[in-house]
Amino acid sequence: LVVLTLLVAYHQNRALRGSVLVAAILVLGWCMSVGMVPKEVHQSLMSVQIIISLASRLPQIYMNYRRKSTGQLAFLTFFLAFGGACARLLTTFLNVAWEKGKAILLLQFLVTVLLNGIVLLQLLRYRKKPKQN
Repeated sequence: LVVLTLLVAYHQNRALRGSVLVAAILVLGWCMSVGMVPKEVHQSLMSVQIIISLASRLPQIYMNYRRKSTGQLAFLTFFLAFGGACARLLTTFLNVAWEKGKAILLLQFLVTVLLNGIVLLQLLRYRKKPKQN
């Protein structure tokens, strides 16, 4: 991520801006990992991921429904995303303590599983039928 951000910034002649962004992200990540950020702020930041998931998938789901087509969406991509989210949901359920933010993590991964599952079902429902001769 660091290298990608710096490369994009460099090629857009914004190397200084990209370097400042990378530095800010690294400092924020470090502060969060050593416990300098209060638990409430950390959990609020974690809940933003739910909003991002909804904002990224709901328009796609609605558009697929409206068009009765999934266009060029790849089944494998959503199948792997669905499987990964299921694995994260299961491992969070089994391995994370409630006081470590289990509830918000479970909600995050459950939302992701449901949204990816809906897109998978749409991919199956709206797939093109083979032509019969």
